[in-house]
Amino acid sequence: MAIDLSGQPRVALGHWPTPLDECPRLSEAIGGPRILIKRDDVNGLGVGGNKLRKAEFLLAQAQNDGADTIITFGAVQTNHGRQTAAACARLGLRCELVLTKSVPMSGEAYERSGNMALDGLFGAHVHVCDTPEQTAEVYTRWSRSPRLRAEKPRPSRSAGPTRSVSLGTWRQPGSCTAS
Repeated sequence: MAIDLSGQPRVALGHWPTPLDECPRLSEAIGGPRILIKRDDVNGLGVGGNKLRKAEFLLAQAQNDGADTIITFGAVQTNHGRQTAAACARLGLRCELVLTKSVPMSGEAYERSGNMALDGLFGAHVHVCDTPEQTAEVYTRWSRSPRLRAEKPRPSRSAGPTRSVSLGTWRQPGSCTAS
């Protein structure tokens, strides 16, 4: 059943559809059915990831509302943050990432490599917090500071069900291809 999403605000950020790759050795190893893997790592922006589908709808709405800054939250090394930073860079929006050390990893390598390094390359302003409470304090301080506050900031949820997540998910099923 096709769902018409043409009336929903959306900004094209990825190369869709992403391919499906067959995994014959895995299927054989488990004695199971044909297994396909969706290749969202090749979506064309920010080193890939499925979060871009949601971002196409969230950022379109933010632009329609006149937002000039996107504020989003997540853990250090979040894929959502990296994808948001890349999308904001492409669209000319300021990106504020408020990240929490929520996994039992630390050290310079963890805090400065991978997605953290890419966040910086994409021009994101990164705020690293030790606790969820500190994360809330940073957001409150940032949103109230006339020196830091953008004209029209837009908070963006990093996870959980939202209308935009649903739109991004429903947009894809009819656009799968196997390669």
